[in-house]
Amino acid sequence: MLVQQFYTINKKYSMPFYERYTSDVQTIGDSKWELIVYPRGIGTAKNIALSVFLGLVEAQKLPPKGKVYAKYKFRVRDSFNSINTREFTDSAWFTASAIGFGSRHFISLRDLQDRSKGYIVNDTLIVEADIIIVSNVKLFL
Repeated sequence: MLVQQFYTINKKYSMPFYERYTSDVQTIGDSKWELIVYPRGIGTAKNIALSVFLGLVEAQKLPPKGKVYAKYKFRVRDSFNSINTREFTDSAWFTASAIGFGSRHFISLRDLQDRSKGYIVNDTLIVEADIIIVSNVKLFL
């Protein structure tokens, strides 16, 4: 079991920003991962919520029928105290055709931008991800 934590930091939150941010790629075990953040949401969450996903990088390099099972947790901390800290925990099997999982509606933009909740401080939002890789399955048929 391997555990890794990495972050993506969006500075100058009030400035016009990109539709999508990705973290640096992190290698955990035999797999490479990235955190993908849509500051203004994606799909049904567009302009409604912060969307956050975990992506398996180079998934096409998995062997036929290969898959990686991972448990992950996303977090946006309340910088003033822990009362408003938001977390989302899930698990998934990542494959060559299912390379990303997460939450479209991680936190509403209304809550995110509420200064009293402490998510954006000094115009900076920090999104954290913890990954626990439970299993790599490699089937060669």
